[in-house]
Amino acid sequence: AEDGIRDRSPSRGLGDVYKRQAQELRAVAMSERYVAAAVGTKIFLWDRQTLRKLGELAHHRATPRALAFDAKSELLGALAADGEVSLWDTATGALVTSFAAHQGDGYCLAFHPTRDLLATGGQDGKLRLWSRTGRLQHEAAHDGWIRAVAFDASGARLGAAVHARPPRLVIYGVPPAADSP
Repeated sequence: AEDGIRDRSPSRGLGDVYKRQAQELRAVAMSERYVAAAVGTKIFLWDRQTLRKLGELAHHRATPRALAFDAKSELLGALAADGEVSLWDTATGALVTSFAAHQGDGYCLAFHPTRDLLATGGQDGKLRLWSRTGRLQHEAAHDGWIRAVAFDASGARLGAAVHARPPRLVIYGVPPAADSP
């Protein structure tokens, strides 16, 4: 495809996911509606069905290392190598907010499946939970880098991969929202 993306699903045939500048591809995220890829300091957004490029999102000074969509595909989150998080409105391509999440490299982020929470991890050994406005909700310190985070489907658990000696998988219980019964 001219926009640099091809779908490898059996119904569309084989092709390169990103043909141009593949050596710079640092992160990818998919939702039911969109595909996003970080190339250099830009984020490219495509419509998943038509493969039409919807835009180039430029805000970061450092390379985004992690991308994630929220459950409704309304927001795209990016965590860059300088520890900055940016949240983008997928319908308009507008930057909703950005904030410093980590000192040093940021490695991973994940949206909570049902609540307005975002988990991030970085080289500073911090696992952090944020509101979508960038307000810190919770922090857990580790003696190694946080390399990956993921919520379970219910949002009741959050897993974190800690790059330490020895490496660890830590699973946290996520308390229910304050307004839950």
